Amino acid sequence: MNVKTTNIKAGLKVRFLSFFMDAVITALPSLLLIILFLFLFKPGQSASAAITLLTPFVLFILYFTFFTAKSQSLGQKYFGIAVTANNENLSFGKSLVRSFLKIILGWISWISIPGSSNKTSLHDILCKTGVFYLENSRVFNSDKQERLTRFLQKAVVITPIISLLVFIYYLVVKITMKSAVLVSGNILIYIIYILIPAAFYTSLLGMVVSFQSIKEKIYPKKFGFTFLVINAIFLVILSVVVIRAACSM
Repeated sequence: MNVKTTNIKAGLKVRFLSFFMDAVITALPSLLLIILFLFLFKPGQSASAAITLLTPFVLFILYFTFFTAKSQSLGQKYFGIAVTANNENLSFGKSLVRSFLKIILGWISWISIPGSSNKTSLHDILCKTGVFYLENSRVFNSDKQERLTRFLQKAVVITPIISLLVFIYYLVVKITMKSAVLVSGNILIYIIYILIPAAFYTSLLGMVVSFQSIKEKIYPKKFGFTFLVINAIFLVILSVVVIRAACSM
């Protein structure tokens, strides 16, 4: 059954927020699968690292393939947007290709949305698809601004707290192990492989929502700028951790 969409394409802001919600939804299952696999099969260090990095990638593609074939991921459903191709649902094959390109192209595809004349990402251009607001979408209509305001009010404060907790966890594990934290075989290390990238994107989101909260005048400017700087600091710190992890593999 095809969803009924408007001819108005969703912009970068609402697409990024829906994507972040989907990332949070898939993070916990990824972590549980990694822990289960490592405990059951006890692979070597190199294999463990590969499993830890590939599991979220594969699960993410499967998640988006399944839901995009139905036109909406859970995050897109919440924000009232849908993926279509010429007003039709995507086939499973096209949905798989689109999901794969979405992950592979990453930020290149995100940057292309505001850069295009009709708010189309690079992976949508390649797959000849589009992301549109639904007809009678509550987000698109009366309470769009209200939902956005509620989200920004919470996200501005929550995002740096999440990044701080992850970084504290990283430091505790590093001190406990008394060695290079990202080359040990302890299960706590594999959890870091999931949490650090997640916190990295959380800090990035924190910068976006802090800037948006300043623009929307949700909080006083000093408050918004303070959280913008805090998220930027965590983004730099977590970037260093991610680079060190990549170099140690």
